Amino acid sequence: MEIHTDLSELPWDTAIALGLFDGVHMAHRQVLSSAVAEQAHGLIPCALSFTTRHSRPVSKQGEQDILTQSLRNKRLEALGIRCLLLPDFDDIRSCTPERFVRRVLLGRSRGRFLSCGYDFRFGKNAAGDAELLTRLAAEVNAKTAILPPVIDDGQRVSSTRIRTLLRAGQIEEANRLLCEPYAFDFPVRQGKHLGHKWGFPTVNQEFPDQMLVPFYGVYLSEVSWEGKRYGGVTNIGVKPTIAGERRPLAETHIFGLSAELYGSPIEVRLLRLLRPERKFGSVEELRAAVTADMAKAQRLYGEVQK
Repeated sequence: MEIHTDLSELPWDTAIALGLFDGVHMAHRQVLSSAVAEQAHGLIPCALSFTTRHSRPVSKQGEQDILTQSLRNKRLEALGIRCLLLPDFDDIRSCTPERFVRRVLLGRSRGRFLSCGYDFRFGKNAAGDAELLTRLAAEVNAKTAILPPVIDDGQRVSSTRIRTLLRAGQIEEANRLLCEPYAFDFPVRQGKHLGHKWGFPTVNQEFPDQMLVPFYGVYLSEVSWEGKRYGGVTNIGVKPTIAGERRPLAETHIFGLSAELYGSPIEVRLLRLLRPERKFGSVEELRAAVTADMAKAQRLYGEVQK
């Protein structure tokens, strides 16, 4: 998948899915699949999103990211997106809705088909909506698809709903709406090596400030490394039994993998919550609980693999 961050002119006619796609969830996939389907009509399926390193739209302020950009890119490509247009939000925030559609979408990006959700907003002060998008596209005979909300169990599928589920530890329900497991791929950092001393080393990954931190607890997990998948057990939290730092951290023991991983971005997927994080009366109690967690996780991962 090609990634363009400067909105330079593209060499082909395109079908463009519009949205932040922060979770690449069930509703996002409806928008994306409508653009991918236009490949049958000779259009290159693209997604136009934006990064939020410096600022966010008013409607997104205060929200934390569900997936890292690298994982979003991976999932978009797997869904058939061949080109990702990814400017920084600051580079497009002052663009009027009309200029954004005419100059960026229909002009430089050569959009001949545009798809978005029913509540998509764009342009300066989010003044543009799906109705305006359709009208402006029609001026040059470009087609649009405005997708309705996706309703699941009587509720709208949204990133807000998925964030609520992740923070509540309802990982299996969140994964169902995401259409694949929630995951993170932060670089592995040095830890205190306590697990190594106990005979079950862990990889430690710190959650950046802008990333959502799931419910503090112990999870059955799966790890990707060099094209292979391994079962694991992941603790997310602040290690209340151990003195020291209190930044949220993911510690994962990987079954059957002992490679040197420091500095590497490791993808960890959470499959099932085993128990909440808790403070134990002693380090010995903690060690016994971790040993039991590992045994349970190994058994469950074997069942998942059948």
